[in-house]
Amino acid sequence: MKRNIVKVALVIIGTLVGAGFASGKEIYSFFFVYGKTGILGMILSSAIIGYVIYKVFKICNENKIDTYHDFCELIGNSAGNKKLTLILNNIVNIFLVITFFVMIAGFSSFLKQEFNVNRIIGSMLIIIVCYFIFLNNINGLIKISNYLIPILIVFIVCISLKNTEVLENFDRIFNGYIAYFSPR
Repeated sequence: MKRNIVKVALVIIGTLVGAGFASGKEIYSFFFVYGKTGILGMILSSAIIGYVIYKVFKICNENKIDTYHDFCELIGNSAGNKKLTLILNNIVNIFLVITFFVMIAGFSSFLKQEFNVNRIIGSMLIIIVCYFIFLNNINGLIKISNYLIPILIVFIVCISLKNTEVLENFDRIFNGYIAYFSPR
């Protein structure tokens, strides 16, 4: 597992960040609109998800677990309930199917907005791409993540640096505006 830690980390980043967070819209909608409290919420959310990922890795490492199926069985057996394994597996599968449909809808909307491609054609394109990626099970996703996620990280850092400059200029303009209209 130690030799694959970079691959696993890239898949986790790709899964958590995704296209929506890369654009920044969700980060703005979920956190930034609440100001300093939103920043606290972002830190708290990051800490919770970091802790959950750490605990999953720890459980997998201590129990020599290599597959998702083995992980679900361990959780079900430790709770003393075999049905919990089935319930957990079904919840995750339902979540994955919903996420897949959301991804298809988002991608087709992007193609419609940016390139005026029919939504059905856009949906079919992403379905075909996903089909070929997932032909190799999780290995296809890992292979794609090894290339795309580092590019995504560089892209996010560049956008963040650019937005930091914009925010600094905004503060200067806003403070000048306040100074101009404040009573003398």
